[in-house]
Amino acid sequence: MPNSLVIVAYPDLSQSHINAAWIAALRQEPAISLHALYGRYPDTAIDVHAERVSR
Repeated sequence: MPNSLVIVAYPDLSQSHINAAWIAALRQEPAISLHALYGRYPDTAIDVHAERVSR
């Protein structure tokens, strides 16, 4: 089965019941990787080069 990357871009996941449920369900799937942009870049300064290289 092919792997899929799901990029989550929501400022405060602790305040979103729908996103929390969605992420919990996705974490049960072994072929899906999650990447939370706001968790990795809380100041919203995304390192574009690093993101391109690491994916």
